[in-house]
Amino acid sequence: MSTETPTGDQPPSDGAETASITPAPPDETDQDPDGVAGVITSLVDASESGLSAAAEYVRTNDGRQMLATLDAFLRNNPGVSLAVAAAFGFVVGRSIKRD
Repeated sequence: MSTETPTGDQPPSDGAETASITPAPPDETDQDPDGVAGVITSLVDASESGLSAAAEYVRTNDGRQMLATLDAFLRNNPGVSLAVAAAFGFVVGRSIKRD
């Protein structure tokens, strides 16, 4: 019967398997800088610029000017106006119909 002697830094084996504690290698999606974080960043930037433009418009125009701009938009884009009105009517109708 031969006995094995441990070599190097390896502990003597008692026949039981030991689980590896080393972390798994990083996933490729973890290192994708233009993934979800990039999309969120671009959406936040777009929202910030849009809100800034809207705030500046409200600061520089009074109520009559804003209504005149809205009126001109509605006259120049009747299809969009009807679609928005239909969607708004649907939402209001559904909210009133709830039991």
